[in-house]
Amino acid sequence: MAFGTWKLNISIVKEAYQILENFHEDIYPHRDYIVFYAMNGNAYGTRSVYNNGNGTVGNIKCKDILKINAEYDSGKGTLIFFVQEEKQQVYVSGINDKVLFIGRSSCTIHSLKKLSSPTSGYAKNEKSIQW
Repeated sequence: MAFGTWKLNISIVKEAYQILENFHEDIYPHRDYIVFYAMNGNAYGTRSVYNNGNGTVGNIKCKDILKINAEYDSGKGTLIFFVQEEKQQVYVSGINDKVLFIGRSSCTIHSLKKLSSPTSGYAKNEKSIQW
């Protein structure tokens, strides 16, 4: 598993989907198998979580100097985003597939660990998008 950003996107893909080199998360057919948090620098908008080509706005606009975390809970099927330790409003739920974080050369992995319990709580004005 690798954690990745591209143009400051944090992306996951269904494990069974074959990723081609130089693909784009937002172009068909890839967008049907990928969810990504589009941040600063994305041509299709900022602060949105995209799934199936649709964006849901609500997360903080980020820059590459901020600490960005993604917490995937395979038991609950959720992917929750944090910016500077602050839980973001838009998260992904209903993930019943095995997933991989998409690795790109613009990302540095600081840690990857299995948590004994989720670290997130409720965020004001939470919005869930379905995988």
